[in-house]
Amino acid sequence: MLKNQIISSWLDLLFPPLCALCKQREKNLLCSDCQEWLSPPDPKIRCRHCFAEMESSAPLCNRCIRSPQLAAPRAYLFEDSPVANAWRALLLQDEALAQIAASLLVFQWGRLEWPLPDRIVVVPAPGKTGQLRTIGESAAAFLGKPLTREFCLQWVSFFEWRLQRSQEDLLEGLSLLLIDFEGNANWLSQALSELWPAYPKEVRILSLFAEKSEEE
Repeated sequence: MLKNQIISSWLDLLFPPLCALCKQREKNLLCSDCQEWLSPPDPKIRCRHCFAEMESSAPLCNRCIRSPQLAAPRAYLFEDSPVANAWRALLLQDEALAQIAASLLVFQWGRLEWPLPDRIVVVPAPGKTGQLRTIGESAAAFLGKPLTREFCLQWVSFFEWRLQRSQEDLLEGLSLLLIDFEGNANWLSQALSELWPAYPKEVRILSLFAEKSEEE
């Protein structure tokens, strides 16, 4: 027993366990500070449509009452922050973290009290589609619902991509949960415009990350 403790101490000295994000000494994957930064926002204090933080108990923010930015409710897991940006980069590099992201996504879906969707759809994005697909498959397994390939990416010009519907069937009467990586409003608007002609009953969007602020 003592021998094992000594070996473990020497290994910690030579290869110190570090937080995956801030690189501080930590035996777990993330230190407590980074875990706190990555806690999903509470839906109870958010606009039910755009997920903006609210200062009152009203269900919708003033902007969504006047003119919603998106034609479907959306929410996300992680606020825009340096810690979230580090987690974003790490998530794209390590497929083992997809299961964690999927479980957090399903956890947030439960807190939102959204109805169970008929289908789960991943909104592809350049450089992120593979990892999103893995996350979507895990989330679909958790919820017991099918994951469908409704979209593909079309390269239209240098460094410019466009979303395109790849499924021919109608979605009439079906509810969809769209899983998106970083909540870009223009990208999501394009996704919705591709879906509405197929007549889904309702669409809800759950992004892993909030859209990056303009300062970045």
